[in-house]
Amino acid sequence: MKKGLMISMMAFGAAAMLAGCTPTIASSAGNAGYPQQGAPSQTGSLLQSGQVPVSDMPSVEQAAVAENQAATNQNSGNTGSGQQPTTQISEEQAKQIALEHAQIKESDAAFLWAKLDYDDGVLVYDVEFYIAETNTEYDYEIDAATGTVRSFDYDAENYTPFQQGAQSGQQITEQEAKQIALAKVSGATERDIRLHLDYDDGWVLYEGKIIYQNIEYDFSIDAYSGTILEWEAESVFD
Repeated sequence: MKKGLMISMMAFGAAAMLAGCTPTIASSAGNAGYPQQGAPSQTGSLLQSGQVPVSDMPSVEQAAVAENQAATNQNSGNTGSGQQPTTQISEEQAKQIALEHAQIKESDAAFLWAKLDYDDGVLVYDVEFYIAETNTEYDYEIDAATGTVRSFDYDAENYTPFQQGAQSGQQITEQEAKQIALAKVSGATERDIRLHLDYDDGWVLYEGKIIYQNIEYDFSIDAYSGTILEWEAESVFD
């Protein structure tokens, strides 16, 4: 009797062990709401169709969308959206900046005009005007965003022996020519200037250059009258 009972208990224990090792097959109802392996997620599908708000996306997907949007914005800016750069100063302000720099009254300036242009990708105003009293034409280039004078020059128009009379009298010295030029650049000294005597179609000139505070000035001076015939200034970095 006891032996039979022990055999029955051993058989029951073996059956229980076998039942514990048998894998449980999940029902289709238990897997509801979860994607099968290898299938695209519902969020991913809606993301591609644009139906899921960014705020409802997982953080990783939010970051991916933000990165993609930033790249799109950058590319659209580089390819040209038709947007024109804005200016901070007006055409009239550009004219006044040029006149004040040249120390010329607007009433004394003839043919005063300004127009927008580009110089090495920078939006600038080209400003020109003419002074009849000295027969001189001025040209200015002014940064349209900041109002900074980028470069300027002026020269005596049609200054020839036929209109001004032949050069006569005593020729000015090199030292006198230097002082005439240095007087145009406040703070510059003789160590900043170089010049030499030259001839242009029989006209005797002093040709020179001043480099001061990162600005290069090129000029020519009548060797007899001391008149500045040409004057140009621009940054040494241009």
